[in-house]
Amino acid sequence: KWILLTQVNQYQMQSTQQTLHNKSLIVLALSLLLGFVLALLLSALISRPLKAMEQTIEQSNGASAAPRVRTRGLKEFASFARRYNEMLDRIDTLNAETAHNQEQLRQMEIAALEEQINPHFLYNALDSITWLVETGRGSAAVNMITSLAQLLRLSIHRGGNFHTVRREVDHVRSYLTIQQTRGGNRFRMELDAAPETLDLLCPRLILQPLAENAIKHSLTIGEQNRVDVHIDQAEDGRIHILIHDSGTGYPQEVLEKIRTFQQTRVKQEGLGLGIQNTIERISLIYDSGTDLRFSNAAEGGAQVDIY
Repeated sequence: KWILLTQVNQYQMQSTQQTLHNKSLIVLALSLLLGFVLALLLSALISRPLKAMEQTIEQSNGASAAPRVRTRGLKEFASFARRYNEMLDRIDTLNAETAHNQEQLRQMEIAALEEQINPHFLYNALDSITWLVETGRGSAAVNMITSLAQLLRLSIHRGGNFHTVRREVDHVRSYLTIQQTRGGNRFRMELDAAPETLDLLCPRLILQPLAENAIKHSLTIGEQNRVDVHIDQAEDGRIHILIHDSGTGYPQEVLEKIRTFQQTRVKQEGLGLGIQNTIERISLIYDSGTDLRFSNAAEGGAQVDIY
Protein backbone atom coordinates (compact mmCIF):
# COMPACT_ATOMS: atom_id res chain seq x y z
CA LYS A 1 0.00 0.00 0.00
CA TRP A 2 0.95 3.53 -0.63
CA ILE A 3 -0.21 6.32 1.70
CA LEU A 4 -0.14 9.92 0.46
CA LEU A 5 0.52 12.41 3.20
CA THR A 6 0.52 16.18 2.99
CA GLN A 7 1.45 18.68 5.57
CA VAL A 8 -0.52 21.93 6.04
CA ASN A 9 0.43 24.37 8.65
CA GLN A 10 -2.06 25.87 11.03
CA TYR A 11 -1.98 29.34 9.45
CA GLN A 12 -2.99 28.02 6.02
CA MET A 13 -5.83 26.06 7.60
CA GLN A 14 -7.22 29.14 9.35
CA SER A 15 -6.90 31.21 6.18
CA THR A 16 -8.84 28.65 4.16
CA GLN A 17 -11.60 28.49 6.78
CA GLN A 18 -11.88 32.29 6.83
CA THR A 19 -12.16 32.39 3.05
CA LEU A 20 -14.92 29.80 3.07
CA HIS A 21 -16.73 31.72 5.82
CA ASN A 22 -16.55 34.97 3.87
CA LYS A 23 -17.81 33.30 0.73
CA SER A 24 -20.66 31.79 2.69
CA LEU A 25 -21.60 35.22 4.03
CA ILE A 26 -21.48 36.67 0.52
CA VAL A 27 -23.67 33.87 -0.82
CA LEU A 28 -26.11 34.38 2.05
CA ALA A 29 -26.23 38.14 1.47
CA LEU A 30 -26.78 37.63 -2.23
CA SER A 31 -29.54 35.12 -1.49
CA LEU A 32 -31.26 37.56 0.87
CA LEU A 33 -30.93 40.36 -1.68
CA LEU A 34 -32.31 38.12 -4.41
CA GLY A 35 -35.19 37.11 -2.15
CA PHE A 36 -35.95 40.76 -1.41
CA VAL A 37 -35.90 41.61 -5.12
CA LEU A 38 -38.18 38.67 -5.87
CA ALA A 39 -40.56 39.80 -3.12
CA LEU A 40 -40.69 43.30 -4.59
CA LEU A 41 -41.28 41.84 -8.02
CA LEU A 42 -44.07 39.62 -6.80
CA SER A 43 -45.59 42.58 -4.98
CA ALA A 44 -45.50 44.63 -8.16
CA LEU A 45 -47.01 41.80 -10.20
CA ILE A 46 -49.68 40.62 -7.74
CA SER A 47 -50.12 42.56 -4.51
CA ARG A 48 -50.14 46.09 -5.92
CA PRO A 49 -52.55 45.36 -8.79
CA LEU A 50 -54.89 43.60 -6.37
CA LYS A 51 -54.70 46.53 -3.96
CA ALA A 52 -55.34 48.96 -6.80
CA MET A 53 -58.33 46.91 -7.91
CA GLU A 54 -59.72 46.91 -4.38
CA GLN A 55 -59.35 50.70 -4.17
CA THR A 56 -61.01 51.14 -7.58
CA ILE A 57 -63.99 49.03 -6.54
CA GLU A 58 -64.32 50.96 -3.27
CA GLN A 59 -64.19 54.29 -5.13
CA SER A 60 -67.06 53.21 -7.39
CA ASN A 61 -69.38 53.14 -4.34
CA GLY A 62 -72.27 51.70 -6.34
CA ALA A 63 -72.04 54.35 -9.05
CA SER A 64 -73.91 53.69 -12.28
CA ALA A 65 -70.66 54.01 -14.26
CA ALA A 66 -68.03 52.36 -12.08
CA PRO A 67 -64.35 53.06 -12.91
CA ARG A 68 -62.51 50.32 -14.76
CA VAL A 69 -59.60 48.28 -13.44
CA ARG A 70 -56.23 48.67 -15.16
CA THR A 71 -55.21 45.46 -16.92
CA ARG A 72 -51.59 45.08 -15.93
CA GLY A 73 -49.46 42.64 -13.95
CA LEU A 74 -49.36 38.88 -14.33
CA LYS A 75 -51.15 37.29 -17.26
CA GLU A 76 -53.71 35.69 -14.96
CA PHE A 77 -54.46 38.98 -13.20
CA ALA A 78 -54.71 40.90 -16.48
CA SER A 79 -57.20 38.32 -17.73
CA PHE A 80 -59.24 38.62 -14.52
CA ALA A 81 -59.21 42.45 -14.80
CA ARG A 82 -60.44 42.27 -18.39
CA ARG A 83 -63.27 39.96 -17.35
CA TYR A 84 -64.20 42.33 -14.54
CA ASN A 85 -64.25 45.31 -16.91
CA GLU A 86 -66.37 43.37 -19.41
CA MET A 87 -68.84 42.61 -16.61
CA LEU A 88 -69.06 46.34 -15.78
CA ASP A 89 -69.60 47.16 -19.46
CA ARG A 90 -72.45 44.66 -19.60
CA ILE A 91 -73.99 46.06 -16.41
CA ASP A 92 -73.83 49.60 -17.82
CA THR A 93 -75.48 48.41 -21.04
CA LEU A 94 -78.26 46.69 -19.11
CA ASN A 95 -78.76 49.78 -16.92
CA ALA A 96 -79.01 51.98 -20.02
CA GLU A 97 -81.53 49.60 -21.61
CA THR A 98 -83.56 49.50 -18.39
CA ALA A 99 -83.58 53.31 -18.15
CA HIS A 100 -84.63 53.56 -21.80
CA ASN A 101 -87.44 51.04 -21.32
CA GLN A 102 -88.63 52.81 -18.19
CA GLU A 103 -88.68 56.13 -20.05
CA GLN A 104 -90.63 54.57 -22.90
CA LEU A 105 -93.12 53.13 -20.42
CA ARG A 106 -93.40 56.50 -18.69
CA GLN A 107 -94.13 58.24 -21.99
CA MET A 108 -96.76 55.62 -22.85
CA GLU A 109 -98.42 56.05 -19.47
CA ILE A 110 -98.50 59.84 -19.91
CA ALA A 111 -99.98 59.49 -23.40
CA ALA A 112 -102.60 57.05 -22.14
CA LEU A 113 -103.60 59.44 -19.37
CA GLU A 114 -103.89 62.29 -21.87
CA GLU A 115 -106.09 60.21 -24.15
CA GLN A 116 -108.56 59.64 -21.31
CA ILE A 117 -109.23 63.37 -20.98
CA ASN A 118 -110.93 64.16 -24.29
CA PRO A 119 -113.48 61.55 -25.50
CA HIS A 120 -116.40 62.10 -23.12
CA PHE A 121 -116.04 65.87 -23.42
CA LEU A 122 -115.97 65.63 -27.23
CA TYR A 123 -119.19 63.62 -27.32
CA ASN A 124 -120.95 66.14 -25.08
CA ALA A 125 -119.71 69.07 -27.17
CA LEU A 126 -120.98 67.49 -30.40
CA ASP A 127 -124.35 66.85 -28.79
CA SER A 128 -124.51 70.49 -27.72
CA ILE A 129 -123.66 71.69 -31.23
CA THR A 130 -126.45 69.52 -32.62
CA TRP A 131 -128.88 70.96 -30.08
CA LEU A 132 -127.84 74.56 -30.91
CA VAL A 133 -128.37 73.96 -34.62
CA GLU A 134 -131.75 72.33 -34.06
CA THR A 135 -132.93 75.24 -31.89
CA GLY A 136 -131.85 77.82 -34.46
CA ARG A 137 -128.94 79.24 -32.48
CA GLY A 138 -126.58 79.23 -35.44
CA SER A 139 -124.12 81.88 -34.17
CA ALA A 140 -123.68 80.04 -30.87
CA ALA A 141 -123.14 76.79 -32.78
CA VAL A 142 -120.49 78.44 -34.99
CA ASN A 143 -118.77 79.85 -31.92
CA MET A 144 -118.71 76.42 -30.28
CA ILE A 145 -117.44 74.71 -33.44
CA THR A 146 -114.62 77.28 -33.72
CA SER A 147 -113.64 76.75 -30.09
CA LEU A 148 -113.88 72.97 -30.47
CA ALA A 149 -111.64 73.03 -33.56
CA GLN A 150 -109.08 75.11 -31.69
CA LEU A 151 -109.30 72.79 -28.70
CA LEU A 152 -108.78 69.65 -30.79
CA ARG A 153 -105.91 71.21 -32.72
CA LEU A 154 -104.06 71.91 -29.50
CA SER A 155 -105.01 68.51 -28.03
CA ILE A 156 -103.63 66.42 -30.90
CA HIS A 157 -100.38 68.36 -31.13
CA ARG A 158 -97.61 65.78 -30.57
CA GLY A 159 -94.62 67.93 -29.79
CA GLY A 160 -93.80 66.15 -26.54
CA ASN A 161 -95.15 66.43 -23.01
CA PHE A 162 -94.69 70.20 -22.87
CA HIS A 163 -95.80 73.29 -24.69
CA THR A 164 -95.83 76.99 -23.84
CA VAL A 165 -98.09 78.56 -21.25
CA ARG A 166 -99.56 80.59 -24.13
CA ARG A 167 -100.77 77.41 -25.87
CA GLU A 168 -102.11 75.98 -22.62
CA VAL A 169 -104.04 79.19 -21.97
CA ASP A 170 -105.51 79.11 -25.50
CA HIS A 171 -106.49 75.49 -24.92
CA VAL A 172 -108.30 76.06 -21.63
CA ARG A 173 -109.93 79.25 -22.96
CA SER A 174 -111.44 77.24 -25.83
CA TYR A 175 -112.56 74.61 -23.35
CA LEU A 176 -114.21 77.13 -21.00
CA THR A 177 -115.90 78.88 -23.94
CA ILE A 178 -117.46 75.59 -25.01
CA GLN A 179 -118.59 74.85 -21.48
CA GLN A 180 -120.07 78.34 -21.14
CA THR A 181 -122.08 77.84 -24.31
CA ARG A 182 -123.22 74.38 -23.23
CA GLY A 183 -124.19 75.65 -19.78
CA GLY A 184 -126.14 78.65 -21.04
CA ASN A 185 -123.58 81.07 -19.59
CA ARG A 186 -124.33 79.90 -16.07
CA PHE A 187 -120.79 80.77 -15.00
CA ARG A 188 -118.33 83.54 -15.71
CA MET A 189 -114.66 82.86 -16.30
CA GLU A 190 -111.60 84.92 -15.63
CA LEU A 191 -108.42 83.73 -17.29
CA ASP A 192 -105.15 85.62 -17.20
CA ALA A 193 -101.45 84.82 -17.42
CA ALA A 194 -98.58 87.13 -16.56
CA PRO A 195 -96.70 88.18 -19.73
CA GLU A 196 -93.40 86.82 -18.44
CA THR A 197 -94.89 83.31 -18.23
CA LEU A 198 -96.37 83.05 -21.72
CA ASP A 199 -93.25 81.62 -23.39
CA LEU A 200 -92.32 79.31 -20.51
CA LEU A 201 -92.99 75.58 -20.80
CA CYS A 202 -95.64 73.69 -18.87
CA PRO A 203 -97.16 70.19 -19.18
CA ARG A 204 -99.73 69.80 -21.94
CA LEU A 205 -103.44 69.58 -21.01
CA ILE A 206 -102.74 70.26 -17.35
CA LEU A 207 -105.50 72.87 -16.95
CA GLN A 208 -108.48 71.28 -18.72
CA PRO A 209 -109.28 68.52 -16.19
CA LEU A 210 -108.84 70.94 -13.28
CA ALA A 211 -111.02 73.58 -14.97
CA GLU A 212 -113.64 70.88 -15.59
CA ASN A 213 -113.53 69.98 -11.91
CA ALA A 214 -113.86 73.67 -10.96
CA ILE A 215 -116.92 74.06 -13.21
CA LYS A 216 -118.53 71.01 -11.62
CA HIS A 217 -118.05 72.48 -8.14
CA SER A 218 -119.05 76.04 -9.07
CA LEU A 219 -122.34 75.00 -10.66
CA THR A 220 -123.60 73.38 -7.49
CA ILE A 221 -125.00 76.68 -6.22
CA GLY A 222 -126.64 79.74 -7.75
CA GLU A 223 -127.16 80.76 -11.33
CA GLN A 224 -124.10 82.95 -11.82
CA ASN A 225 -120.84 81.41 -10.73
CA ARG A 226 -117.14 82.00 -11.37
CA VAL A 227 -114.15 79.98 -12.47
CA ASP A 228 -110.85 81.84 -12.21
CA VAL A 229 -107.54 80.70 -13.68
CA HIS A 230 -104.45 82.79 -12.91
CA ILE A 231 -100.87 82.05 -13.98
CA ASP A 232 -97.84 83.92 -12.72
CA GLN A 233 -94.22 83.30 -11.77
CA ALA A 234 -93.33 82.50 -8.18
CA GLU A 235 -90.35 84.07 -6.41
CA ASP A 236 -88.30 80.88 -6.90
CA GLY A 237 -88.81 81.06 -10.68
CA ARG A 238 -91.38 78.28 -10.95
CA ILE A 239 -94.69 78.75 -12.75
CA HIS A 240 -97.61 79.15 -10.35
CA ILE A 241 -101.04 78.11 -11.64
CA LEU A 242 -104.11 78.90 -9.54
CA ILE A 243 -107.59 77.52 -10.30
CA HIS A 244 -110.39 78.78 -8.06
CA ASP A 245 -114.16 78.46 -8.22
CA SER A 246 -117.04 80.09 -6.35
CA GLY A 247 -118.64 76.84 -5.20
CA THR A 248 -118.91 75.28 -1.78
CA GLY A 249 -115.38 73.84 -1.80
CA TYR A 250 -114.13 70.28 -1.48
CA PRO A 251 -115.82 68.04 1.09
CA GLN A 252 -113.37 66.86 3.72
CA GLU A 253 -113.63 63.24 2.56
CA VAL A 254 -112.62 64.30 -0.97
CA LEU A 255 -109.54 66.11 0.35
CA GLU A 256 -108.64 62.97 2.31
CA LYS A 257 -108.98 60.83 -0.83
CA ILE A 258 -106.80 63.28 -2.77
CA ARG A 259 -104.08 63.14 -0.10
CA THR A 260 -104.28 59.34 -0.02
CA PHE A 261 -103.98 59.12 -3.80
CA GLN A 262 -101.02 61.53 -3.86
CA GLN A 263 -99.21 59.36 -1.32
CA THR A 264 -100.12 55.87 -2.54
CA ARG A 265 -101.25 56.19 -6.20
CA VAL A 266 -104.05 53.74 -5.32
CA LYS A 267 -107.24 54.58 -7.21
CA GLN A 268 -109.82 56.20 -4.94
CA GLU A 269 -113.49 55.41 -5.45
CA GLY A 270 -115.52 58.57 -5.95
CA LEU A 271 -112.51 60.74 -6.80
CA GLY A 272 -112.78 62.32 -10.23
CA LEU A 273 -110.79 60.87 -13.12
CA GLY A 274 -109.48 64.34 -14.02
CA ILE A 275 -107.93 64.89 -10.59
CA GLN A 276 -106.33 61.45 -10.46
CA ASN A 277 -104.99 61.76 -14.02
CA THR A 278 -103.52 65.17 -13.29
CA ILE A 279 -101.77 63.98 -10.13
CA GLU A 280 -100.45 60.90 -11.93
CA ARG A 281 -99.24 62.78 -15.00
CA ILE A 282 -97.37 65.36 -12.93
CA SER A 283 -95.69 62.62 -10.88
CA LEU A 284 -94.62 60.88 -14.12
CA ILE A 285 -93.35 64.05 -15.79
CA TYR A 286 -91.51 65.52 -12.78
CA ASP A 287 -89.33 63.70 -10.29
CA SER A 288 -89.26 66.60 -7.85
CA GLY A 289 -89.64 70.35 -7.57
CA THR A 290 -93.38 70.34 -8.27
CA ASP A 291 -96.18 70.95 -5.78
CA LEU A 292 -99.85 70.19 -6.46
CA ARG A 293 -102.11 71.38 -3.67
CA PHE A 294 -105.87 70.96 -3.33
CA SER A 295 -107.59 73.07 -0.68
CA ASN A 296 -110.60 75.21 0.19
CA ALA A 297 -109.98 78.93 -0.17
CA ALA A 298 -110.47 81.20 2.83
CA GLU A 299 -113.07 83.24 0.90
CA GLY A 300 -114.89 80.06 -0.13
CA GLY A 301 -114.73 77.71 -3.06
CA ALA A 302 -112.30 74.97 -4.11
CA GLN A 303 -108.74 75.94 -5.00
CA VAL A 304 -105.89 74.17 -6.77
CA ASP A 305 -102.31 75.49 -6.71
CA ILE A 306 -99.67 74.05 -9.01
CA TYR A 307 -96.03 75.05 -8.76
